[in-house]
Amino acid sequence: MALAHYRKDIQGLRAVAVLCVFIFHLNRNWLPGGFVGVDIFFVISGYLISSIILSETEQGHFSFIDFYKRRIKRIVPAYYALLIIVTIAAAFVYLSTDIMVTIWSPVIRGAVFYNNHWFAALNTYFGTQNTENPFLHTWTLAVEMQFYLFLPLLLVFVKRKWLLPVISFLIAALLAYSTFKIFSGAKSIMYYSLLARMPEFLIGSLLSIGSANNTISRKYGLLMSCTGIALIVISCFCLSESSPFPGVLSLLPCGGAALLLLSPDNTAKRILETRAMIYTGELSYAIYLWHWPIMAFFRYYFVEYEFAPAHLLYIIVLTSFLALLSFYGIEKPMRKVGNKMLYGYLISSVAVFGILFFSLKPLNERLVQVPPIPAFLDISKQLGRDSHGAYFKQVGTFGDTTLRNDDKKILLIGDSHAFCMNAYFDYLGKIEKFRFRTISASEVPLIPGVSGETTTESYNKLIPIAEREIANSRIIIFQMKINESRKNFTPVIINFIKSLRPDQSFILMSDWPNLFRNPYKANKSIVRKNKETRFQKTVNDEVIDKKLLKAIDSLPNCYYLNISQAEIFKDAPFYHDSLIYCDANHINLYASILYAKETAPQTMKVLNEIFVKMRGTGTLKNGNR
Repeated sequence: MALAHYRKDIQGLRAVAVLCVFIFHLNRNWLPGGFVGVDIFFVISGYLISSIILSETEQGHFSFIDFYKRRIKRIVPAYYALLIIVTIAAAFVYLSTDIMVTIWSPVIRGAVFYNNHWFAALNTYFGTQNTENPFLHTWTLAVEMQFYLFLPLLLVFVKRKWLLPVISFLIAALLAYSTFKIFSGAKSIMYYSLLARMPEFLIGSLLSIGSANNTISRKYGLLMSCTGIALIVISCFCLSESSPFPGVLSLLPCGGAALLLLSPDNTAKRILETRAMIYTGELSYAIYLWHWPIMAFFRYYFVEYEFAPAHLLYIIVLTSFLALLSFYGIEKPMRKVGNKMLYGYLISSVAVFGILFFSLKPLNERLVQVPPIPAFLDISKQLGRDSHGAYFKQVGTFGDTTLRNDDKKILLIGDSHAFCMNAYFDYLGKIEKFRFRTISASEVPLIPGVSGETTTESYNKLIPIAEREIANSRIIIFQMKINESRKNFTPVIINFIKSLRPDQSFILMSDWPNLFRNPYKANKSIVRKNKETRFQKTVNDEVIDKKLLKAIDSLPNCYYLNISQAEIFKDAPFYHDSLIYCDANHINLYASILYAKETAPQTMKVLNEIFVKMRGTGTLKNGNR
């Protein structure tokens, strides 16, 4: 059952997998589906580890302790070295505002192989923010180690005659489950989920069981290999970050890998057995470990996603150097060490994690001396934090809260851009004598029927509250980030507007210009004496979905309030030499109030028009403006 000899083709397939991932991470436009390299790795792991477990079980000497010890020797030493070295290096590069969340949070969870759940709750795998997180790629190791806890139990305790039907059932059931969840709006959660990835490992397990006593005729070898290669190529070029993946679509790369693993020796398969491919496959784990942190550091430091030609060369050289150092200095020697050396290494690593826990932030603050971020620039300190996203405690009430009656019943709702507008409407409300309630979510606009890759448990809990607030409101002010990707929400927003009662009014607020660089992080250029200070920004009138504007124009009691050309954004991200952005797309508290002062006439013109209509229907008392 165990591999009778060293499989050169498997090392070559590992090389294919890591090169796909490497190219995709360099630039997703070069190989849109290159992320399927991870799925190929999972099939290979399932195949090899299942073969070993079944062989040892049949021979009567399988040991759970020995199995987990081998897995720890294979994965943990180089992985812990990566966590420690990259964390220390990050102290020299990352700002203090990022060091604990972007660096320490995934490290402490990654050390116990549980950070895949943290990444799932944080954001989509393909999000811009994650391209600067040097530990994003470690979610795969978390999933792999979690699977290794389950696999021996399955293969040892399920009778051999039942293994094929049981594993086949698990693959089908889990694929159906993950596909359903993906189309239900939980794509990001499924991307990092063990349950969604388990079928990929189990396909490898199925191969190890099904091929044990079955020899495939050599005449089918070339056809199988060519088909397998074609499936992987199709996956790499036809799948993309927008695909409903993993789910059923994972069968494309996994099926390709399976065919290559099963096919007898043939001309096409020998491509995988060239010396360069075999050597790259040997280094694949080390390459995978080190390539992403290097790219993340470059992206964070230069505040750009795409790499300059010189940076590409640096990344390739650094990845090669660190991979060789890791493979020959840690990974290969640690496979042969005894228990004492292994335990000593693990205990020492844990001790270093403990030291870093207490020293990382002070060390970082000393090394990266950037002026502390003022409270008014901190988005988490914006007005109404307790009514927003994961911070939610209660629906916020702002504006003139001294009013006895609230017959205007205004609700501000949306995503984090609505959160940034709390201070705007609070300022107007105090002057114009109205109050409003507010609730908002991060990433995804908070209205019924809207979902997205980043829908989280905290978001889903807010939906019933939002529905209740909408039902009790007369004027609904909706604000969200406007860019090309948000056009996906247009049909749902239009359906939501159409579902409103005749006595309800809807106002869509224009967005402010979004920047292509985070001004606070770009401020590091002062430290490194980079003279690049220009900030490109979006023109929101060009990116807003015209279908949405057309629908608003055709529906009664619906308004589009376009105040995006406000003077304060002329020299964004600065206004009279003061920074008015928290990051690349959120305005700060100071800007929100300036924005209200400048655009109050336009906003109140729309609100007063609605108030007049409400008086005409007798739903607004004359004592109120």
